[in-house]
Amino acid sequence: MNDLTEKFIWAELKYKLYGIAVNIQNDDYRDNQEILSDIKEILKILESTNP
Repeated sequence: MNDLTEKFIWAELKYKLYGIAVNIQNDDYRDNQEILSDIKEILKILESTNP
């Protein structure tokens, strides 16, 4: 994985984590399943970059 790809992946992860934090803070999630779904997306990204 080249440096630019790695930077992009980390930027995407930070963006998604920030989104989760904001949604939790603003009470925008309907239930815990929505939170888990967003977290699973992040885990899939991490798994694909670190086999």
